Amino acid sequence: MNKSAHQGNATVAFLDVLGFRDKIERIPLASLADSYEKAIELARSLNKKFSMSESATSLFPNHPVGERWCNRQVLSDAIILVSLDSSAESTLKLMLYARTLVQVFLTLGFSIRGGISYGELYRNPNTRLILGKALTSAYELETTQEWLGVAIDNSVEKNFPELFAKTVDPNNLLNCFFPKYPVPLKNGASKEHHILNWRFNMIIEEGTRSLLEKAKLNKVKKKFDNTLEHLKWVRKSGAVYIREGVKRPIEMSTFFVGATEPPFDHGDEY
Repeated sequence: MNKSAHQGNATVAFLDVLGFRDKIERIPLASLADSYEKAIELARSLNKKFSMSESATSLFPNHPVGERWCNRQVLSDAIILVSLDSSAESTLKLMLYARTLVQVFLTLGFSIRGGISYGELYRNPNTRLILGKALTSAYELETTQEWLGVAIDNSVEKNFPELFAKTVDPNNLLNCFFPKYPVPLKNGASKEHHILNWRFNMIIEEGTRSLLEKAKLNKVKKKFDNTLEHLKWVRKSGAVYIREGVKRPIEMSTFFVGATEPPFDHGDEY
């Protein structure tokens, strides 16, 4: 094995930008490339821990400022994330960053669907070669879904049950970040998976529907309808905003989307 290569278990997220072919046919290439480059660059800049005030708290107090949350590789309309190691902490960092990517890309007009899996992986940073069961499983999970969302393979919960354990502790925000949901599939059926709740603690001035329309998801009726049903479920479940009085780590800060200075109210029922 090449000396620069790494082989072992890792968590992998395979994220696909939906409707990319339609964008290529509809949008001048220079304009599309410019907007996509901006999304990629913003996503890159968020893949690290920022400095905090002394009063702020972090889920990862020992993570060095400026160090990346996970490894990241972009292949056209696919983004692959790989955990830094095989630990639960690195897996959590990857999943929280993947959730941020969904939010950021959606605000810029790009909708994402994805799968996250854990297993054996070979990665060579010099040749940018990635292969193994973790990648294959994440890719296969992504391709089966019919919505805007990211499903988490059972292999992740099996190896890191502490990240998904239900508790009655109001301070355990992970209950809201990775709920279990019947994920809609392309064959018309659904299958329960833990998911990334990208809607949680996100406040959109013009409403969530406006972001789906900006990303042209409404042109693909089934994906659009399934996503709206999910958003209704999220609102009904109550896993939408951090409750008053609950201290939030910096990694779980409110994400405001709007043309005016926050704070402002959310724009629709979703």
